[in-house]
Order: sequence, then structure tokens, then C-alpha cells
Amino acid sequence: MSGALAGFVLVFLGVMIASYQSYGGDVPAPVVSPYRTTGGVLFGTFAYSLVTVATCLAWLALGGPAAVLRVDDRALRGAAGRGVSGRGVGNPHGPLAMTRWR
Repeated sequence: MSGALAGFVLVFLGVMIASYQSYGGDVPAPVVSPYRTTGGVLFGTFAYSLVTVATCLAWLALGGPAAVLRVDDRALRGAAGRGVSGRGVGNPHGPLAMTRWR
């Protein structure tokens, strides 16, 4: 989602830069001020989106969900002894039950 937002914002940032550059150098500052402000906000949003994407990629490279969640081994052992199907769908204590690290 953040990557798509970054691409979308980058398109509008390009439009703003092109509009800003279409004015000559002798144009008064109040005329181009809205373009500079909007361009700054769009650039900040683009940079924030890139940081979010980089953070997500680093999280996945470092182990992804396994670094935050783990499969509850007790649920796996209990399900094997009771003859449960093993799917764990709809069963919060089934073999696919996820718990936070303590």
C-alpha cells in the first residue's frame, strides 16, 4: 500500500515541479509560493512512504512475522493427542493459534 501511495504521490510531485518550472525567473514569490508549499508537502509524503516501504522490507528480511508472533507449541501437542483435524480454523486454541512473544 505504501509503495502504491509513493508512486501516486510521485506522479503529482512531477506535475507540481513541471508547473513550478513553467514560470520564468522574474515571477513574484507570491505567485509560485503555493507550488513550493504543495511540492514540499508532496515530497515529504513521498519520503515518508519510502521510509515505510524500507521499514517493511527490513522487517521481512529479518524474519517477518516470526519475529513478532510464534506458533503455540502447546496447542500443537494438544491437538495431536486429541485427534483434531489440524486445521485450527475458528479454534483459538488450535494448532494455528498465534501468541505474542513474552
